[in-house]
Amino acid sequence: MEAMLPRTDPSGRETYVCRARKTLGTCIMPILERSAVDESLLRVFAERALDYEATRDHLATRLNAGIAEARAQAARAGREAAELRAQADRATRDYRAEKLPADAYAELRAAIADELAAAEAEAERLVAHADALAATESNLDAEDETLQRLADLRAAIQGRVTSAADDVGALRAALSQVFKFVAVMPEAALNGEIAWPPDLSRLALVPAVRPEMIAAAQRQPDGDRDVGALRRVPIAFDAQPAENNLRGSGVPL
Repeated sequence: MEAMLPRTDPSGRETYVCRARKTLGTCIMPILERSAVDESLLRVFAERALDYEATRDHLATRLNAGIAEARAQAARAGREAAELRAQADRATRDYRAEKLPADAYAELRAAIADELAAAEAEAERLVAHADALAATESNLDAEDETLQRLADLRAAIQGRVTSAADDVGALRAALSQVFKFVAVMPEAALNGEIAWPPDLSRLALVPAVRPEMIAAAQRQPDGDRDVGALRRVPIAFDAQPAENNLRGSGVPL
């Protein structure tokens, strides 16, 4: 079984191409539209393995951490502004006590004024940022926020938007936690039908679940062991997504 490699052609079309097609020049597997494969896997993951509540809790935790950090940075900027004001007062006292020449005093006051304006502006910006994060956190709803992020991811997968690109790294990490790899094979093969050449008109996506992610197992009537419930995992969305590397996992996306 050859790996399917993500490729983008000059027109911008995104596909999965069999490695043999690249190395040997031929492969029986057709070129697959990347959005169709990725969206199918996302649907399977969302239905069987996604933990909505844990995703919400993760987002809330990240937001709270961001709020705390923004408040701490605002406090530091406030202390810097207070120190600069104190420096300006000392310069004025020294000038009045004739310990500081007029030209030196004027130069020092101008430098302090510039630094003070920057420190006060930064403190105001950080306070506003913390307030915005706090407002977002207070309005955060588990199901709605998770579903919105998933909708944005689906739209990004389909190429309709690019704003969710930074969440793809978080999604890939969650997928890799649950699935070792994802196979694409003829539907007939799933039913034990062996034919050559295989019927490639109908293909199935078959995620290989990591053993440690199986929470329970069930027995089929014929005695075969089948995977039951999966351990649910969150998508570790960032409160403010950062640029992620979008390549390099053993699963699609």
